[in-house]
Amino acid sequence: MHTTAKLIRVVIITVIIVVAGMLILWKVADNKTLLPDRAPPNIEENAVINDVEGSQQSVPSTGVSLNYTKSISIDLTEKTAALYFENPSQSLYDAAIFVVVQDTVILQSGLLPPGSLLKSLPLPNEGVPLKAGGYNGAILVQFYDEAGNALSVNAKIDGINIEVT
Repeated sequence: MHTTAKLIRVVIITVIIVVAGMLILWKVADNKTLLPDRAPPNIEENAVINDVEGSQQSVPSTGVSLNYTKSISIDLTEKTAALYFENPSQSLYDAAIFVVVQDTVILQSGLLPPGSLLKSLPLPNEGVPLKAGGYNGAILVQFYDEAGNALSVNAKIDGINIEVT
């Protein structure tokens, strides 16, 4: 009897470990677009510091604020993407953006300090894995502290209309 009880405990523990492992793998597989834990090494060259004191936004409790449009135009010939994304001066953290189509990052910015306005991005050297046409995408925004560590505060902006010509 004593060995039967031990065997039952071993079987139960094994089942728990297998189920936990499967849940972990399922969660990792579900998050197909992983963002970096460290900030991009360089400030985005295409961003300009927006000194215009437009609307006086208050900083939300998260310490972040965003201004953006929900359309991006990618010109394959010019190898550029036209967009509008602002990390307003009221934000407390640096940001980086990642443009995603079908779980694939097609564009990413360098570091965008508070007050940065980004209106264009060059395409990566390898181009983008898209043909001419319209796509539904998302912008993932990752925020970073002063030491360059990713914060738990981030944003996903769905419904981005991406037009490739």
